Amino acid sequence: MDENQQSPQYHVFLNFRGAQLRHNFIDHLVNAMKGRGINVFIDTDEQKGKDIKILLKRIEESRVALAIFSTKYTESSWCLDELATIKKRVDLGMLEVLPIFYKVFTESVKQLVGEFGDHFRRREWEYRCEKSKIDEWKKALECVSGGNSLGPNTTVLDLCNNSPGTQAIAAADRPQPSIMGTTCPIIRLLVSLNP
Repeated sequence: MDENQQSPQYHVFLNFRGAQLRHNFIDHLVNAMKGRGINVFIDTDEQKGKDIKILLKRIEESRVALAIFSTKYTESSWCLDELATIKKRVDLGMLEVLPIFYKVFTESVKQLVGEFGDHFRRREWEYRCEKSKIDEWKKALECVSGGNSLGPNTTVLDLCNNSPGTQAIAAADRPQPSIMGTTCPIIRLLVSLNP
């Protein structure tokens, strides 16, 4: 390894809408990952009020990013900025990304429809003078949500309650044995990436 090239500080960076997920699904997911020895970065690890550039640096220090899409995800321009940075790192081959659809239909994210799309259109209006930023967000959403191929080794997890086969992890707002153990596909995947 080149002297200037550092190994990633974090195994996993979590990209999610905090107000909606922080005290339910994310808490359980972080506890499960840490319990399996996975070094995970979550924004509460940073001092409040710091510039978003610090979070973007944490993405660069990570091996894997989990983009956890939820109905309110696009309320946050920070989530979208992080996602754009994640896509750039993926394009450079320096980061793996795993999209997770938490109680939002995959198509809502890919096609920017429903509540997810409504929030995005509000961001479009808010940033209407920054067309390049909006285009970057759209490309990142399309790519990371699986609209463009992420490669043969990419796994997409759909945690919408109506998706067959995901009920064991869909209702993660209460403790679930499948999240705590290796039966959860997220944890299984991340454990396989942990050297």
